[in-house]
Amino acid sequence: MKNFILMILFAGLIRAQSTTWIQPGFEQTQHMWMDALNQFDGQLQPVVLADLVQVNGPFTDIQNEKLNAEIRGLVGISDTPDLVWSRVPGSTWPFWQAPNFPVRRRGASDIFSAENGKIYISWRWSHNLSEAHLEGGRFVEDVVWGQAGRADGQLGEPVSVAVTTKGDYVILERLNNRISIFNAQHVFQRAIYPTRQFPMQNPVAMTLHDGDAHWTNLRESFLVIIDADGERLVCMSLEGRILSAVKQGFPFKTYKFVNATTDYYGCVYVTDTLNDCIHKFDPDLNYLVSLALTPDGEPMINPTGITLDNRYGQGWFSDSTGVHYFWVGTDTLNWRTGFSTLKNAVMGAFRLTEPAYVTVSVKNESGQVLAILMEHQKFLFDTIKYKWPIPWGFDGSTVQLEVQLTPTYASRKYFTKTVKQEITIDASSNH
Repeated sequence: MKNFILMILFAGLIRAQSTTWIQPGFEQTQHMWMDALNQFDGQLQPVVLADLVQVNGPFTDIQNEKLNAEIRGLVGISDTPDLVWSRVPGSTWPFWQAPNFPVRRRGASDIFSAENGKIYISWRWSHNLSEAHLEGGRFVEDVVWGQAGRADGQLGEPVSVAVTTKGDYVILERLNNRISIFNAQHVFQRAIYPTRQFPMQNPVAMTLHDGDAHWTNLRESFLVIIDADGERLVCMSLEGRILSAVKQGFPFKTYKFVNATTDYYGCVYVTDTLNDCIHKFDPDLNYLVSLALTPDGEPMINPTGITLDNRYGQGWFSDSTGVHYFWVGTDTLNWRTGFSTLKNAVMGAFRLTEPAYVTVSVKNESGQVLAILMEHQKFLFDTIKYKWPIPWGFDGSTVQLEVQLTPTYASRKYFTKTVKQEITIDASSNH
């Protein structure tokens, strides 16, 4: 994997697998370890990451678009106790750090990594933020800022932080039920307050899809907000306008959303600790699919943090058993196909769980290709329709529709999803 730098990151700790995750839309070829029991202060104790991010080094030669950023590693946070965890290239075990955080920093609630390699952590109970970087695999704080209070420019229980490519800070405050926006110099700019359209209350988490980021196909910036103690999910513009909410097609009656992230196409992934799974929505929050198993095939237990690498199409999530690594795959949704006597044709339609290159072919019972209806065509979230008029004199009674889906990410080199369905043709109508 010459273009997959992260293989260095996990050398010696990943074992290859060929298992496909059962839930459609996700596939994996490797698994990332991490025992839930970690050595800290000479004692074994369970530590669960509340959230985690991938950290990149600064992009080089941006003017000439040579965007080969160094991948520095993963960084996670735990709020009970307050710890910072980092995993860097070439290391054998992750670092657990308790850098003797003074009283000014308590209750690690969210972590964000910018494209310049900077790391940002919100501290809920000390009402402030840390800015940091990785140095020799260690978490090093650079700046701590923020003043507790309810007035504009003050912070009340910041539970999430994001920083735009322009340098603006977007901070979700649980105590104040608002979103505060500061510029790169930490000067307050404006706030987004609850409205009749969105009566934000008890917010839990927030993620930013930055339309100006290097690795995104969706050039529209928006916020994904979880509030109502995890019972509501919306997408919001940076001006405070509600763009979308979870639609009626979501099959879960009760849920507890904890964290969210977006991918290259703006799809939204949300961890759900009540149902022990990860839900995936399209950019308009139409439900796509849910994942409930780890790469080992074991049930997830209280999944919390989640992060995605939008360049390579891979991700990590944390639950009570550790940190797990996966590829973003693709699969069919609502595939309907059959033989139409009226039109004397095989017809069908389906949607995708993730944009993909699509090939649809028709084969006879011996596997011989009778027709290729489309070949390596790229689709996003459109409904894909196909039609195969039965040739004159066709005397077969059964054909097989085969759909091959290839991810658009670098992961396409490592797997292709194939789904098949047999169709019985009424030969008496073919004359």
